[in-house]
Amino acid sequence: MSASSGAEAIVPREKVDAALRSLNEALSAERTRQWGSKEPQISDDPEAAHLQKVGHDIPKTVAERVVKERRHRKLLEMPPGSNKVN
Repeated sequence: MSASSGAEAIVPREKVDAALRSLNEALSAERTRQWGSKEPQISDDPEAAHLQKVGHDIPKTVAERVVKERRHRKLLEMPPGSNKVN
């Protein structure tokens, strides 16, 4: 089979570029659509929710655990006999 058999179709470079541009735009739109549909679950705890909004991609369980540990540490650091609970 020779190269001049006519079995190969020649597509103009402009059409190839236009098709690639269209494909890339469609892929970008689909990625954006999928990312938008994966909104993270926001915690009911106001402090954990704030941490999630300020931090980037912090899962709900991690944010709640961090807040719980911080509150626990605060209680342990209080002087003995203190009535102050925050």
